[in-house]
Amino acid sequence: MAQIHLHLSIPSDHRLQMCFILETLHSQRSQKNFNSEASIAQASEHLPHFDDLIVKCDFYNCLGRLYLTANNLTKASDFFQQALSVSLSTGKLNQQFDALDGLAIIEWTLGNYTGAQISAPKVQKVAQLGSNHLKEAGALRLEALCWEALGDYSKSVANYERAISS
Repeated sequence: MAQIHLHLSIPSDHRLQMCFILETLHSQRSQKNFNSEASIAQASEHLPHFDDLIVKCDFYNCLGRLYLTANNLTKASDFFQQALSVSLSTGKLNQQFDALDGLAIIEWTLGNYTGAQISAPKVQKVAQLGSNHLKEAGALRLEALCWEALGDYSKSVANYERAISS
């Protein structure tokens, strides 16, 4: 009787598994030989089995960053859009910031500096609402990079100065 637990199957905690996989993806995404596809497939198996929108949004933002790092901008944009949609329904400002920031970086990477410049103040506003000065400074830096690429150096310098003081 004392060993009956050895013969019973242990139910899977899909949310816990998902959180573990997310941490693995976050911690190893910059490693060159990291096979993220296996982890993504494993996470995708757990995703339909729980209703935690915050974890799902983290997953979409994480995939957006992975594909952005891999320069697959189409997939990155798709996942950031999904993350933004979910984050707007949850009201989680950090997740909204991550999604908007990712989308703005994609615009900048594509050379659409005007599009990134339009997105950057939205990113700043979400960072301000969340009182996250570091993220606000990052968004100001992105806007400064856009002004620099567009040749308006005085506005670029002004944004850098605002970023430093925030």
